[in-house]
Amino acid sequence: MDPHPTVYVINTSANNVTPIVPVRDYPTGVAVSPDGTKVYVTNDCDNALTIIDTATDTETATYVDDAMVHPYGIAVTPDGTKAYVTNVETNDVSIIDITSNTLHSQSQCREWT
Repeated sequence: MDPHPTVYVINTSANNVTPIVPVRDYPTGVAVSPDGTKVYVTNDCDNALTIIDTATDTETATYVDDAMVHPYGIAVTPDGTKAYVTNVETNDVSIIDITSNTLHSQSQCREWT
């Protein structure tokens, strides 16, 4: 485990790292809300989703659910209401209502044959 898991915020105008945002263990996937106000980070070893406010570059919430087992990838819907999180260990996708931070549903994935 990384003793200091972080997300680096890069100022592309100045080409430098501005703040460094601490997150939970083993950050893997990153998605940005359609309006650019939030960043969602999957934390593989903590079975968690960290939510970062882009105005303050701070963690505003963490969503933890036993249904997310080793969350890895993430995508946010164009309307910004749901996040689709891939779970490596259970080979499924968690659909999270990010307006209320609740699990909307779980969808099993088929294995390649």
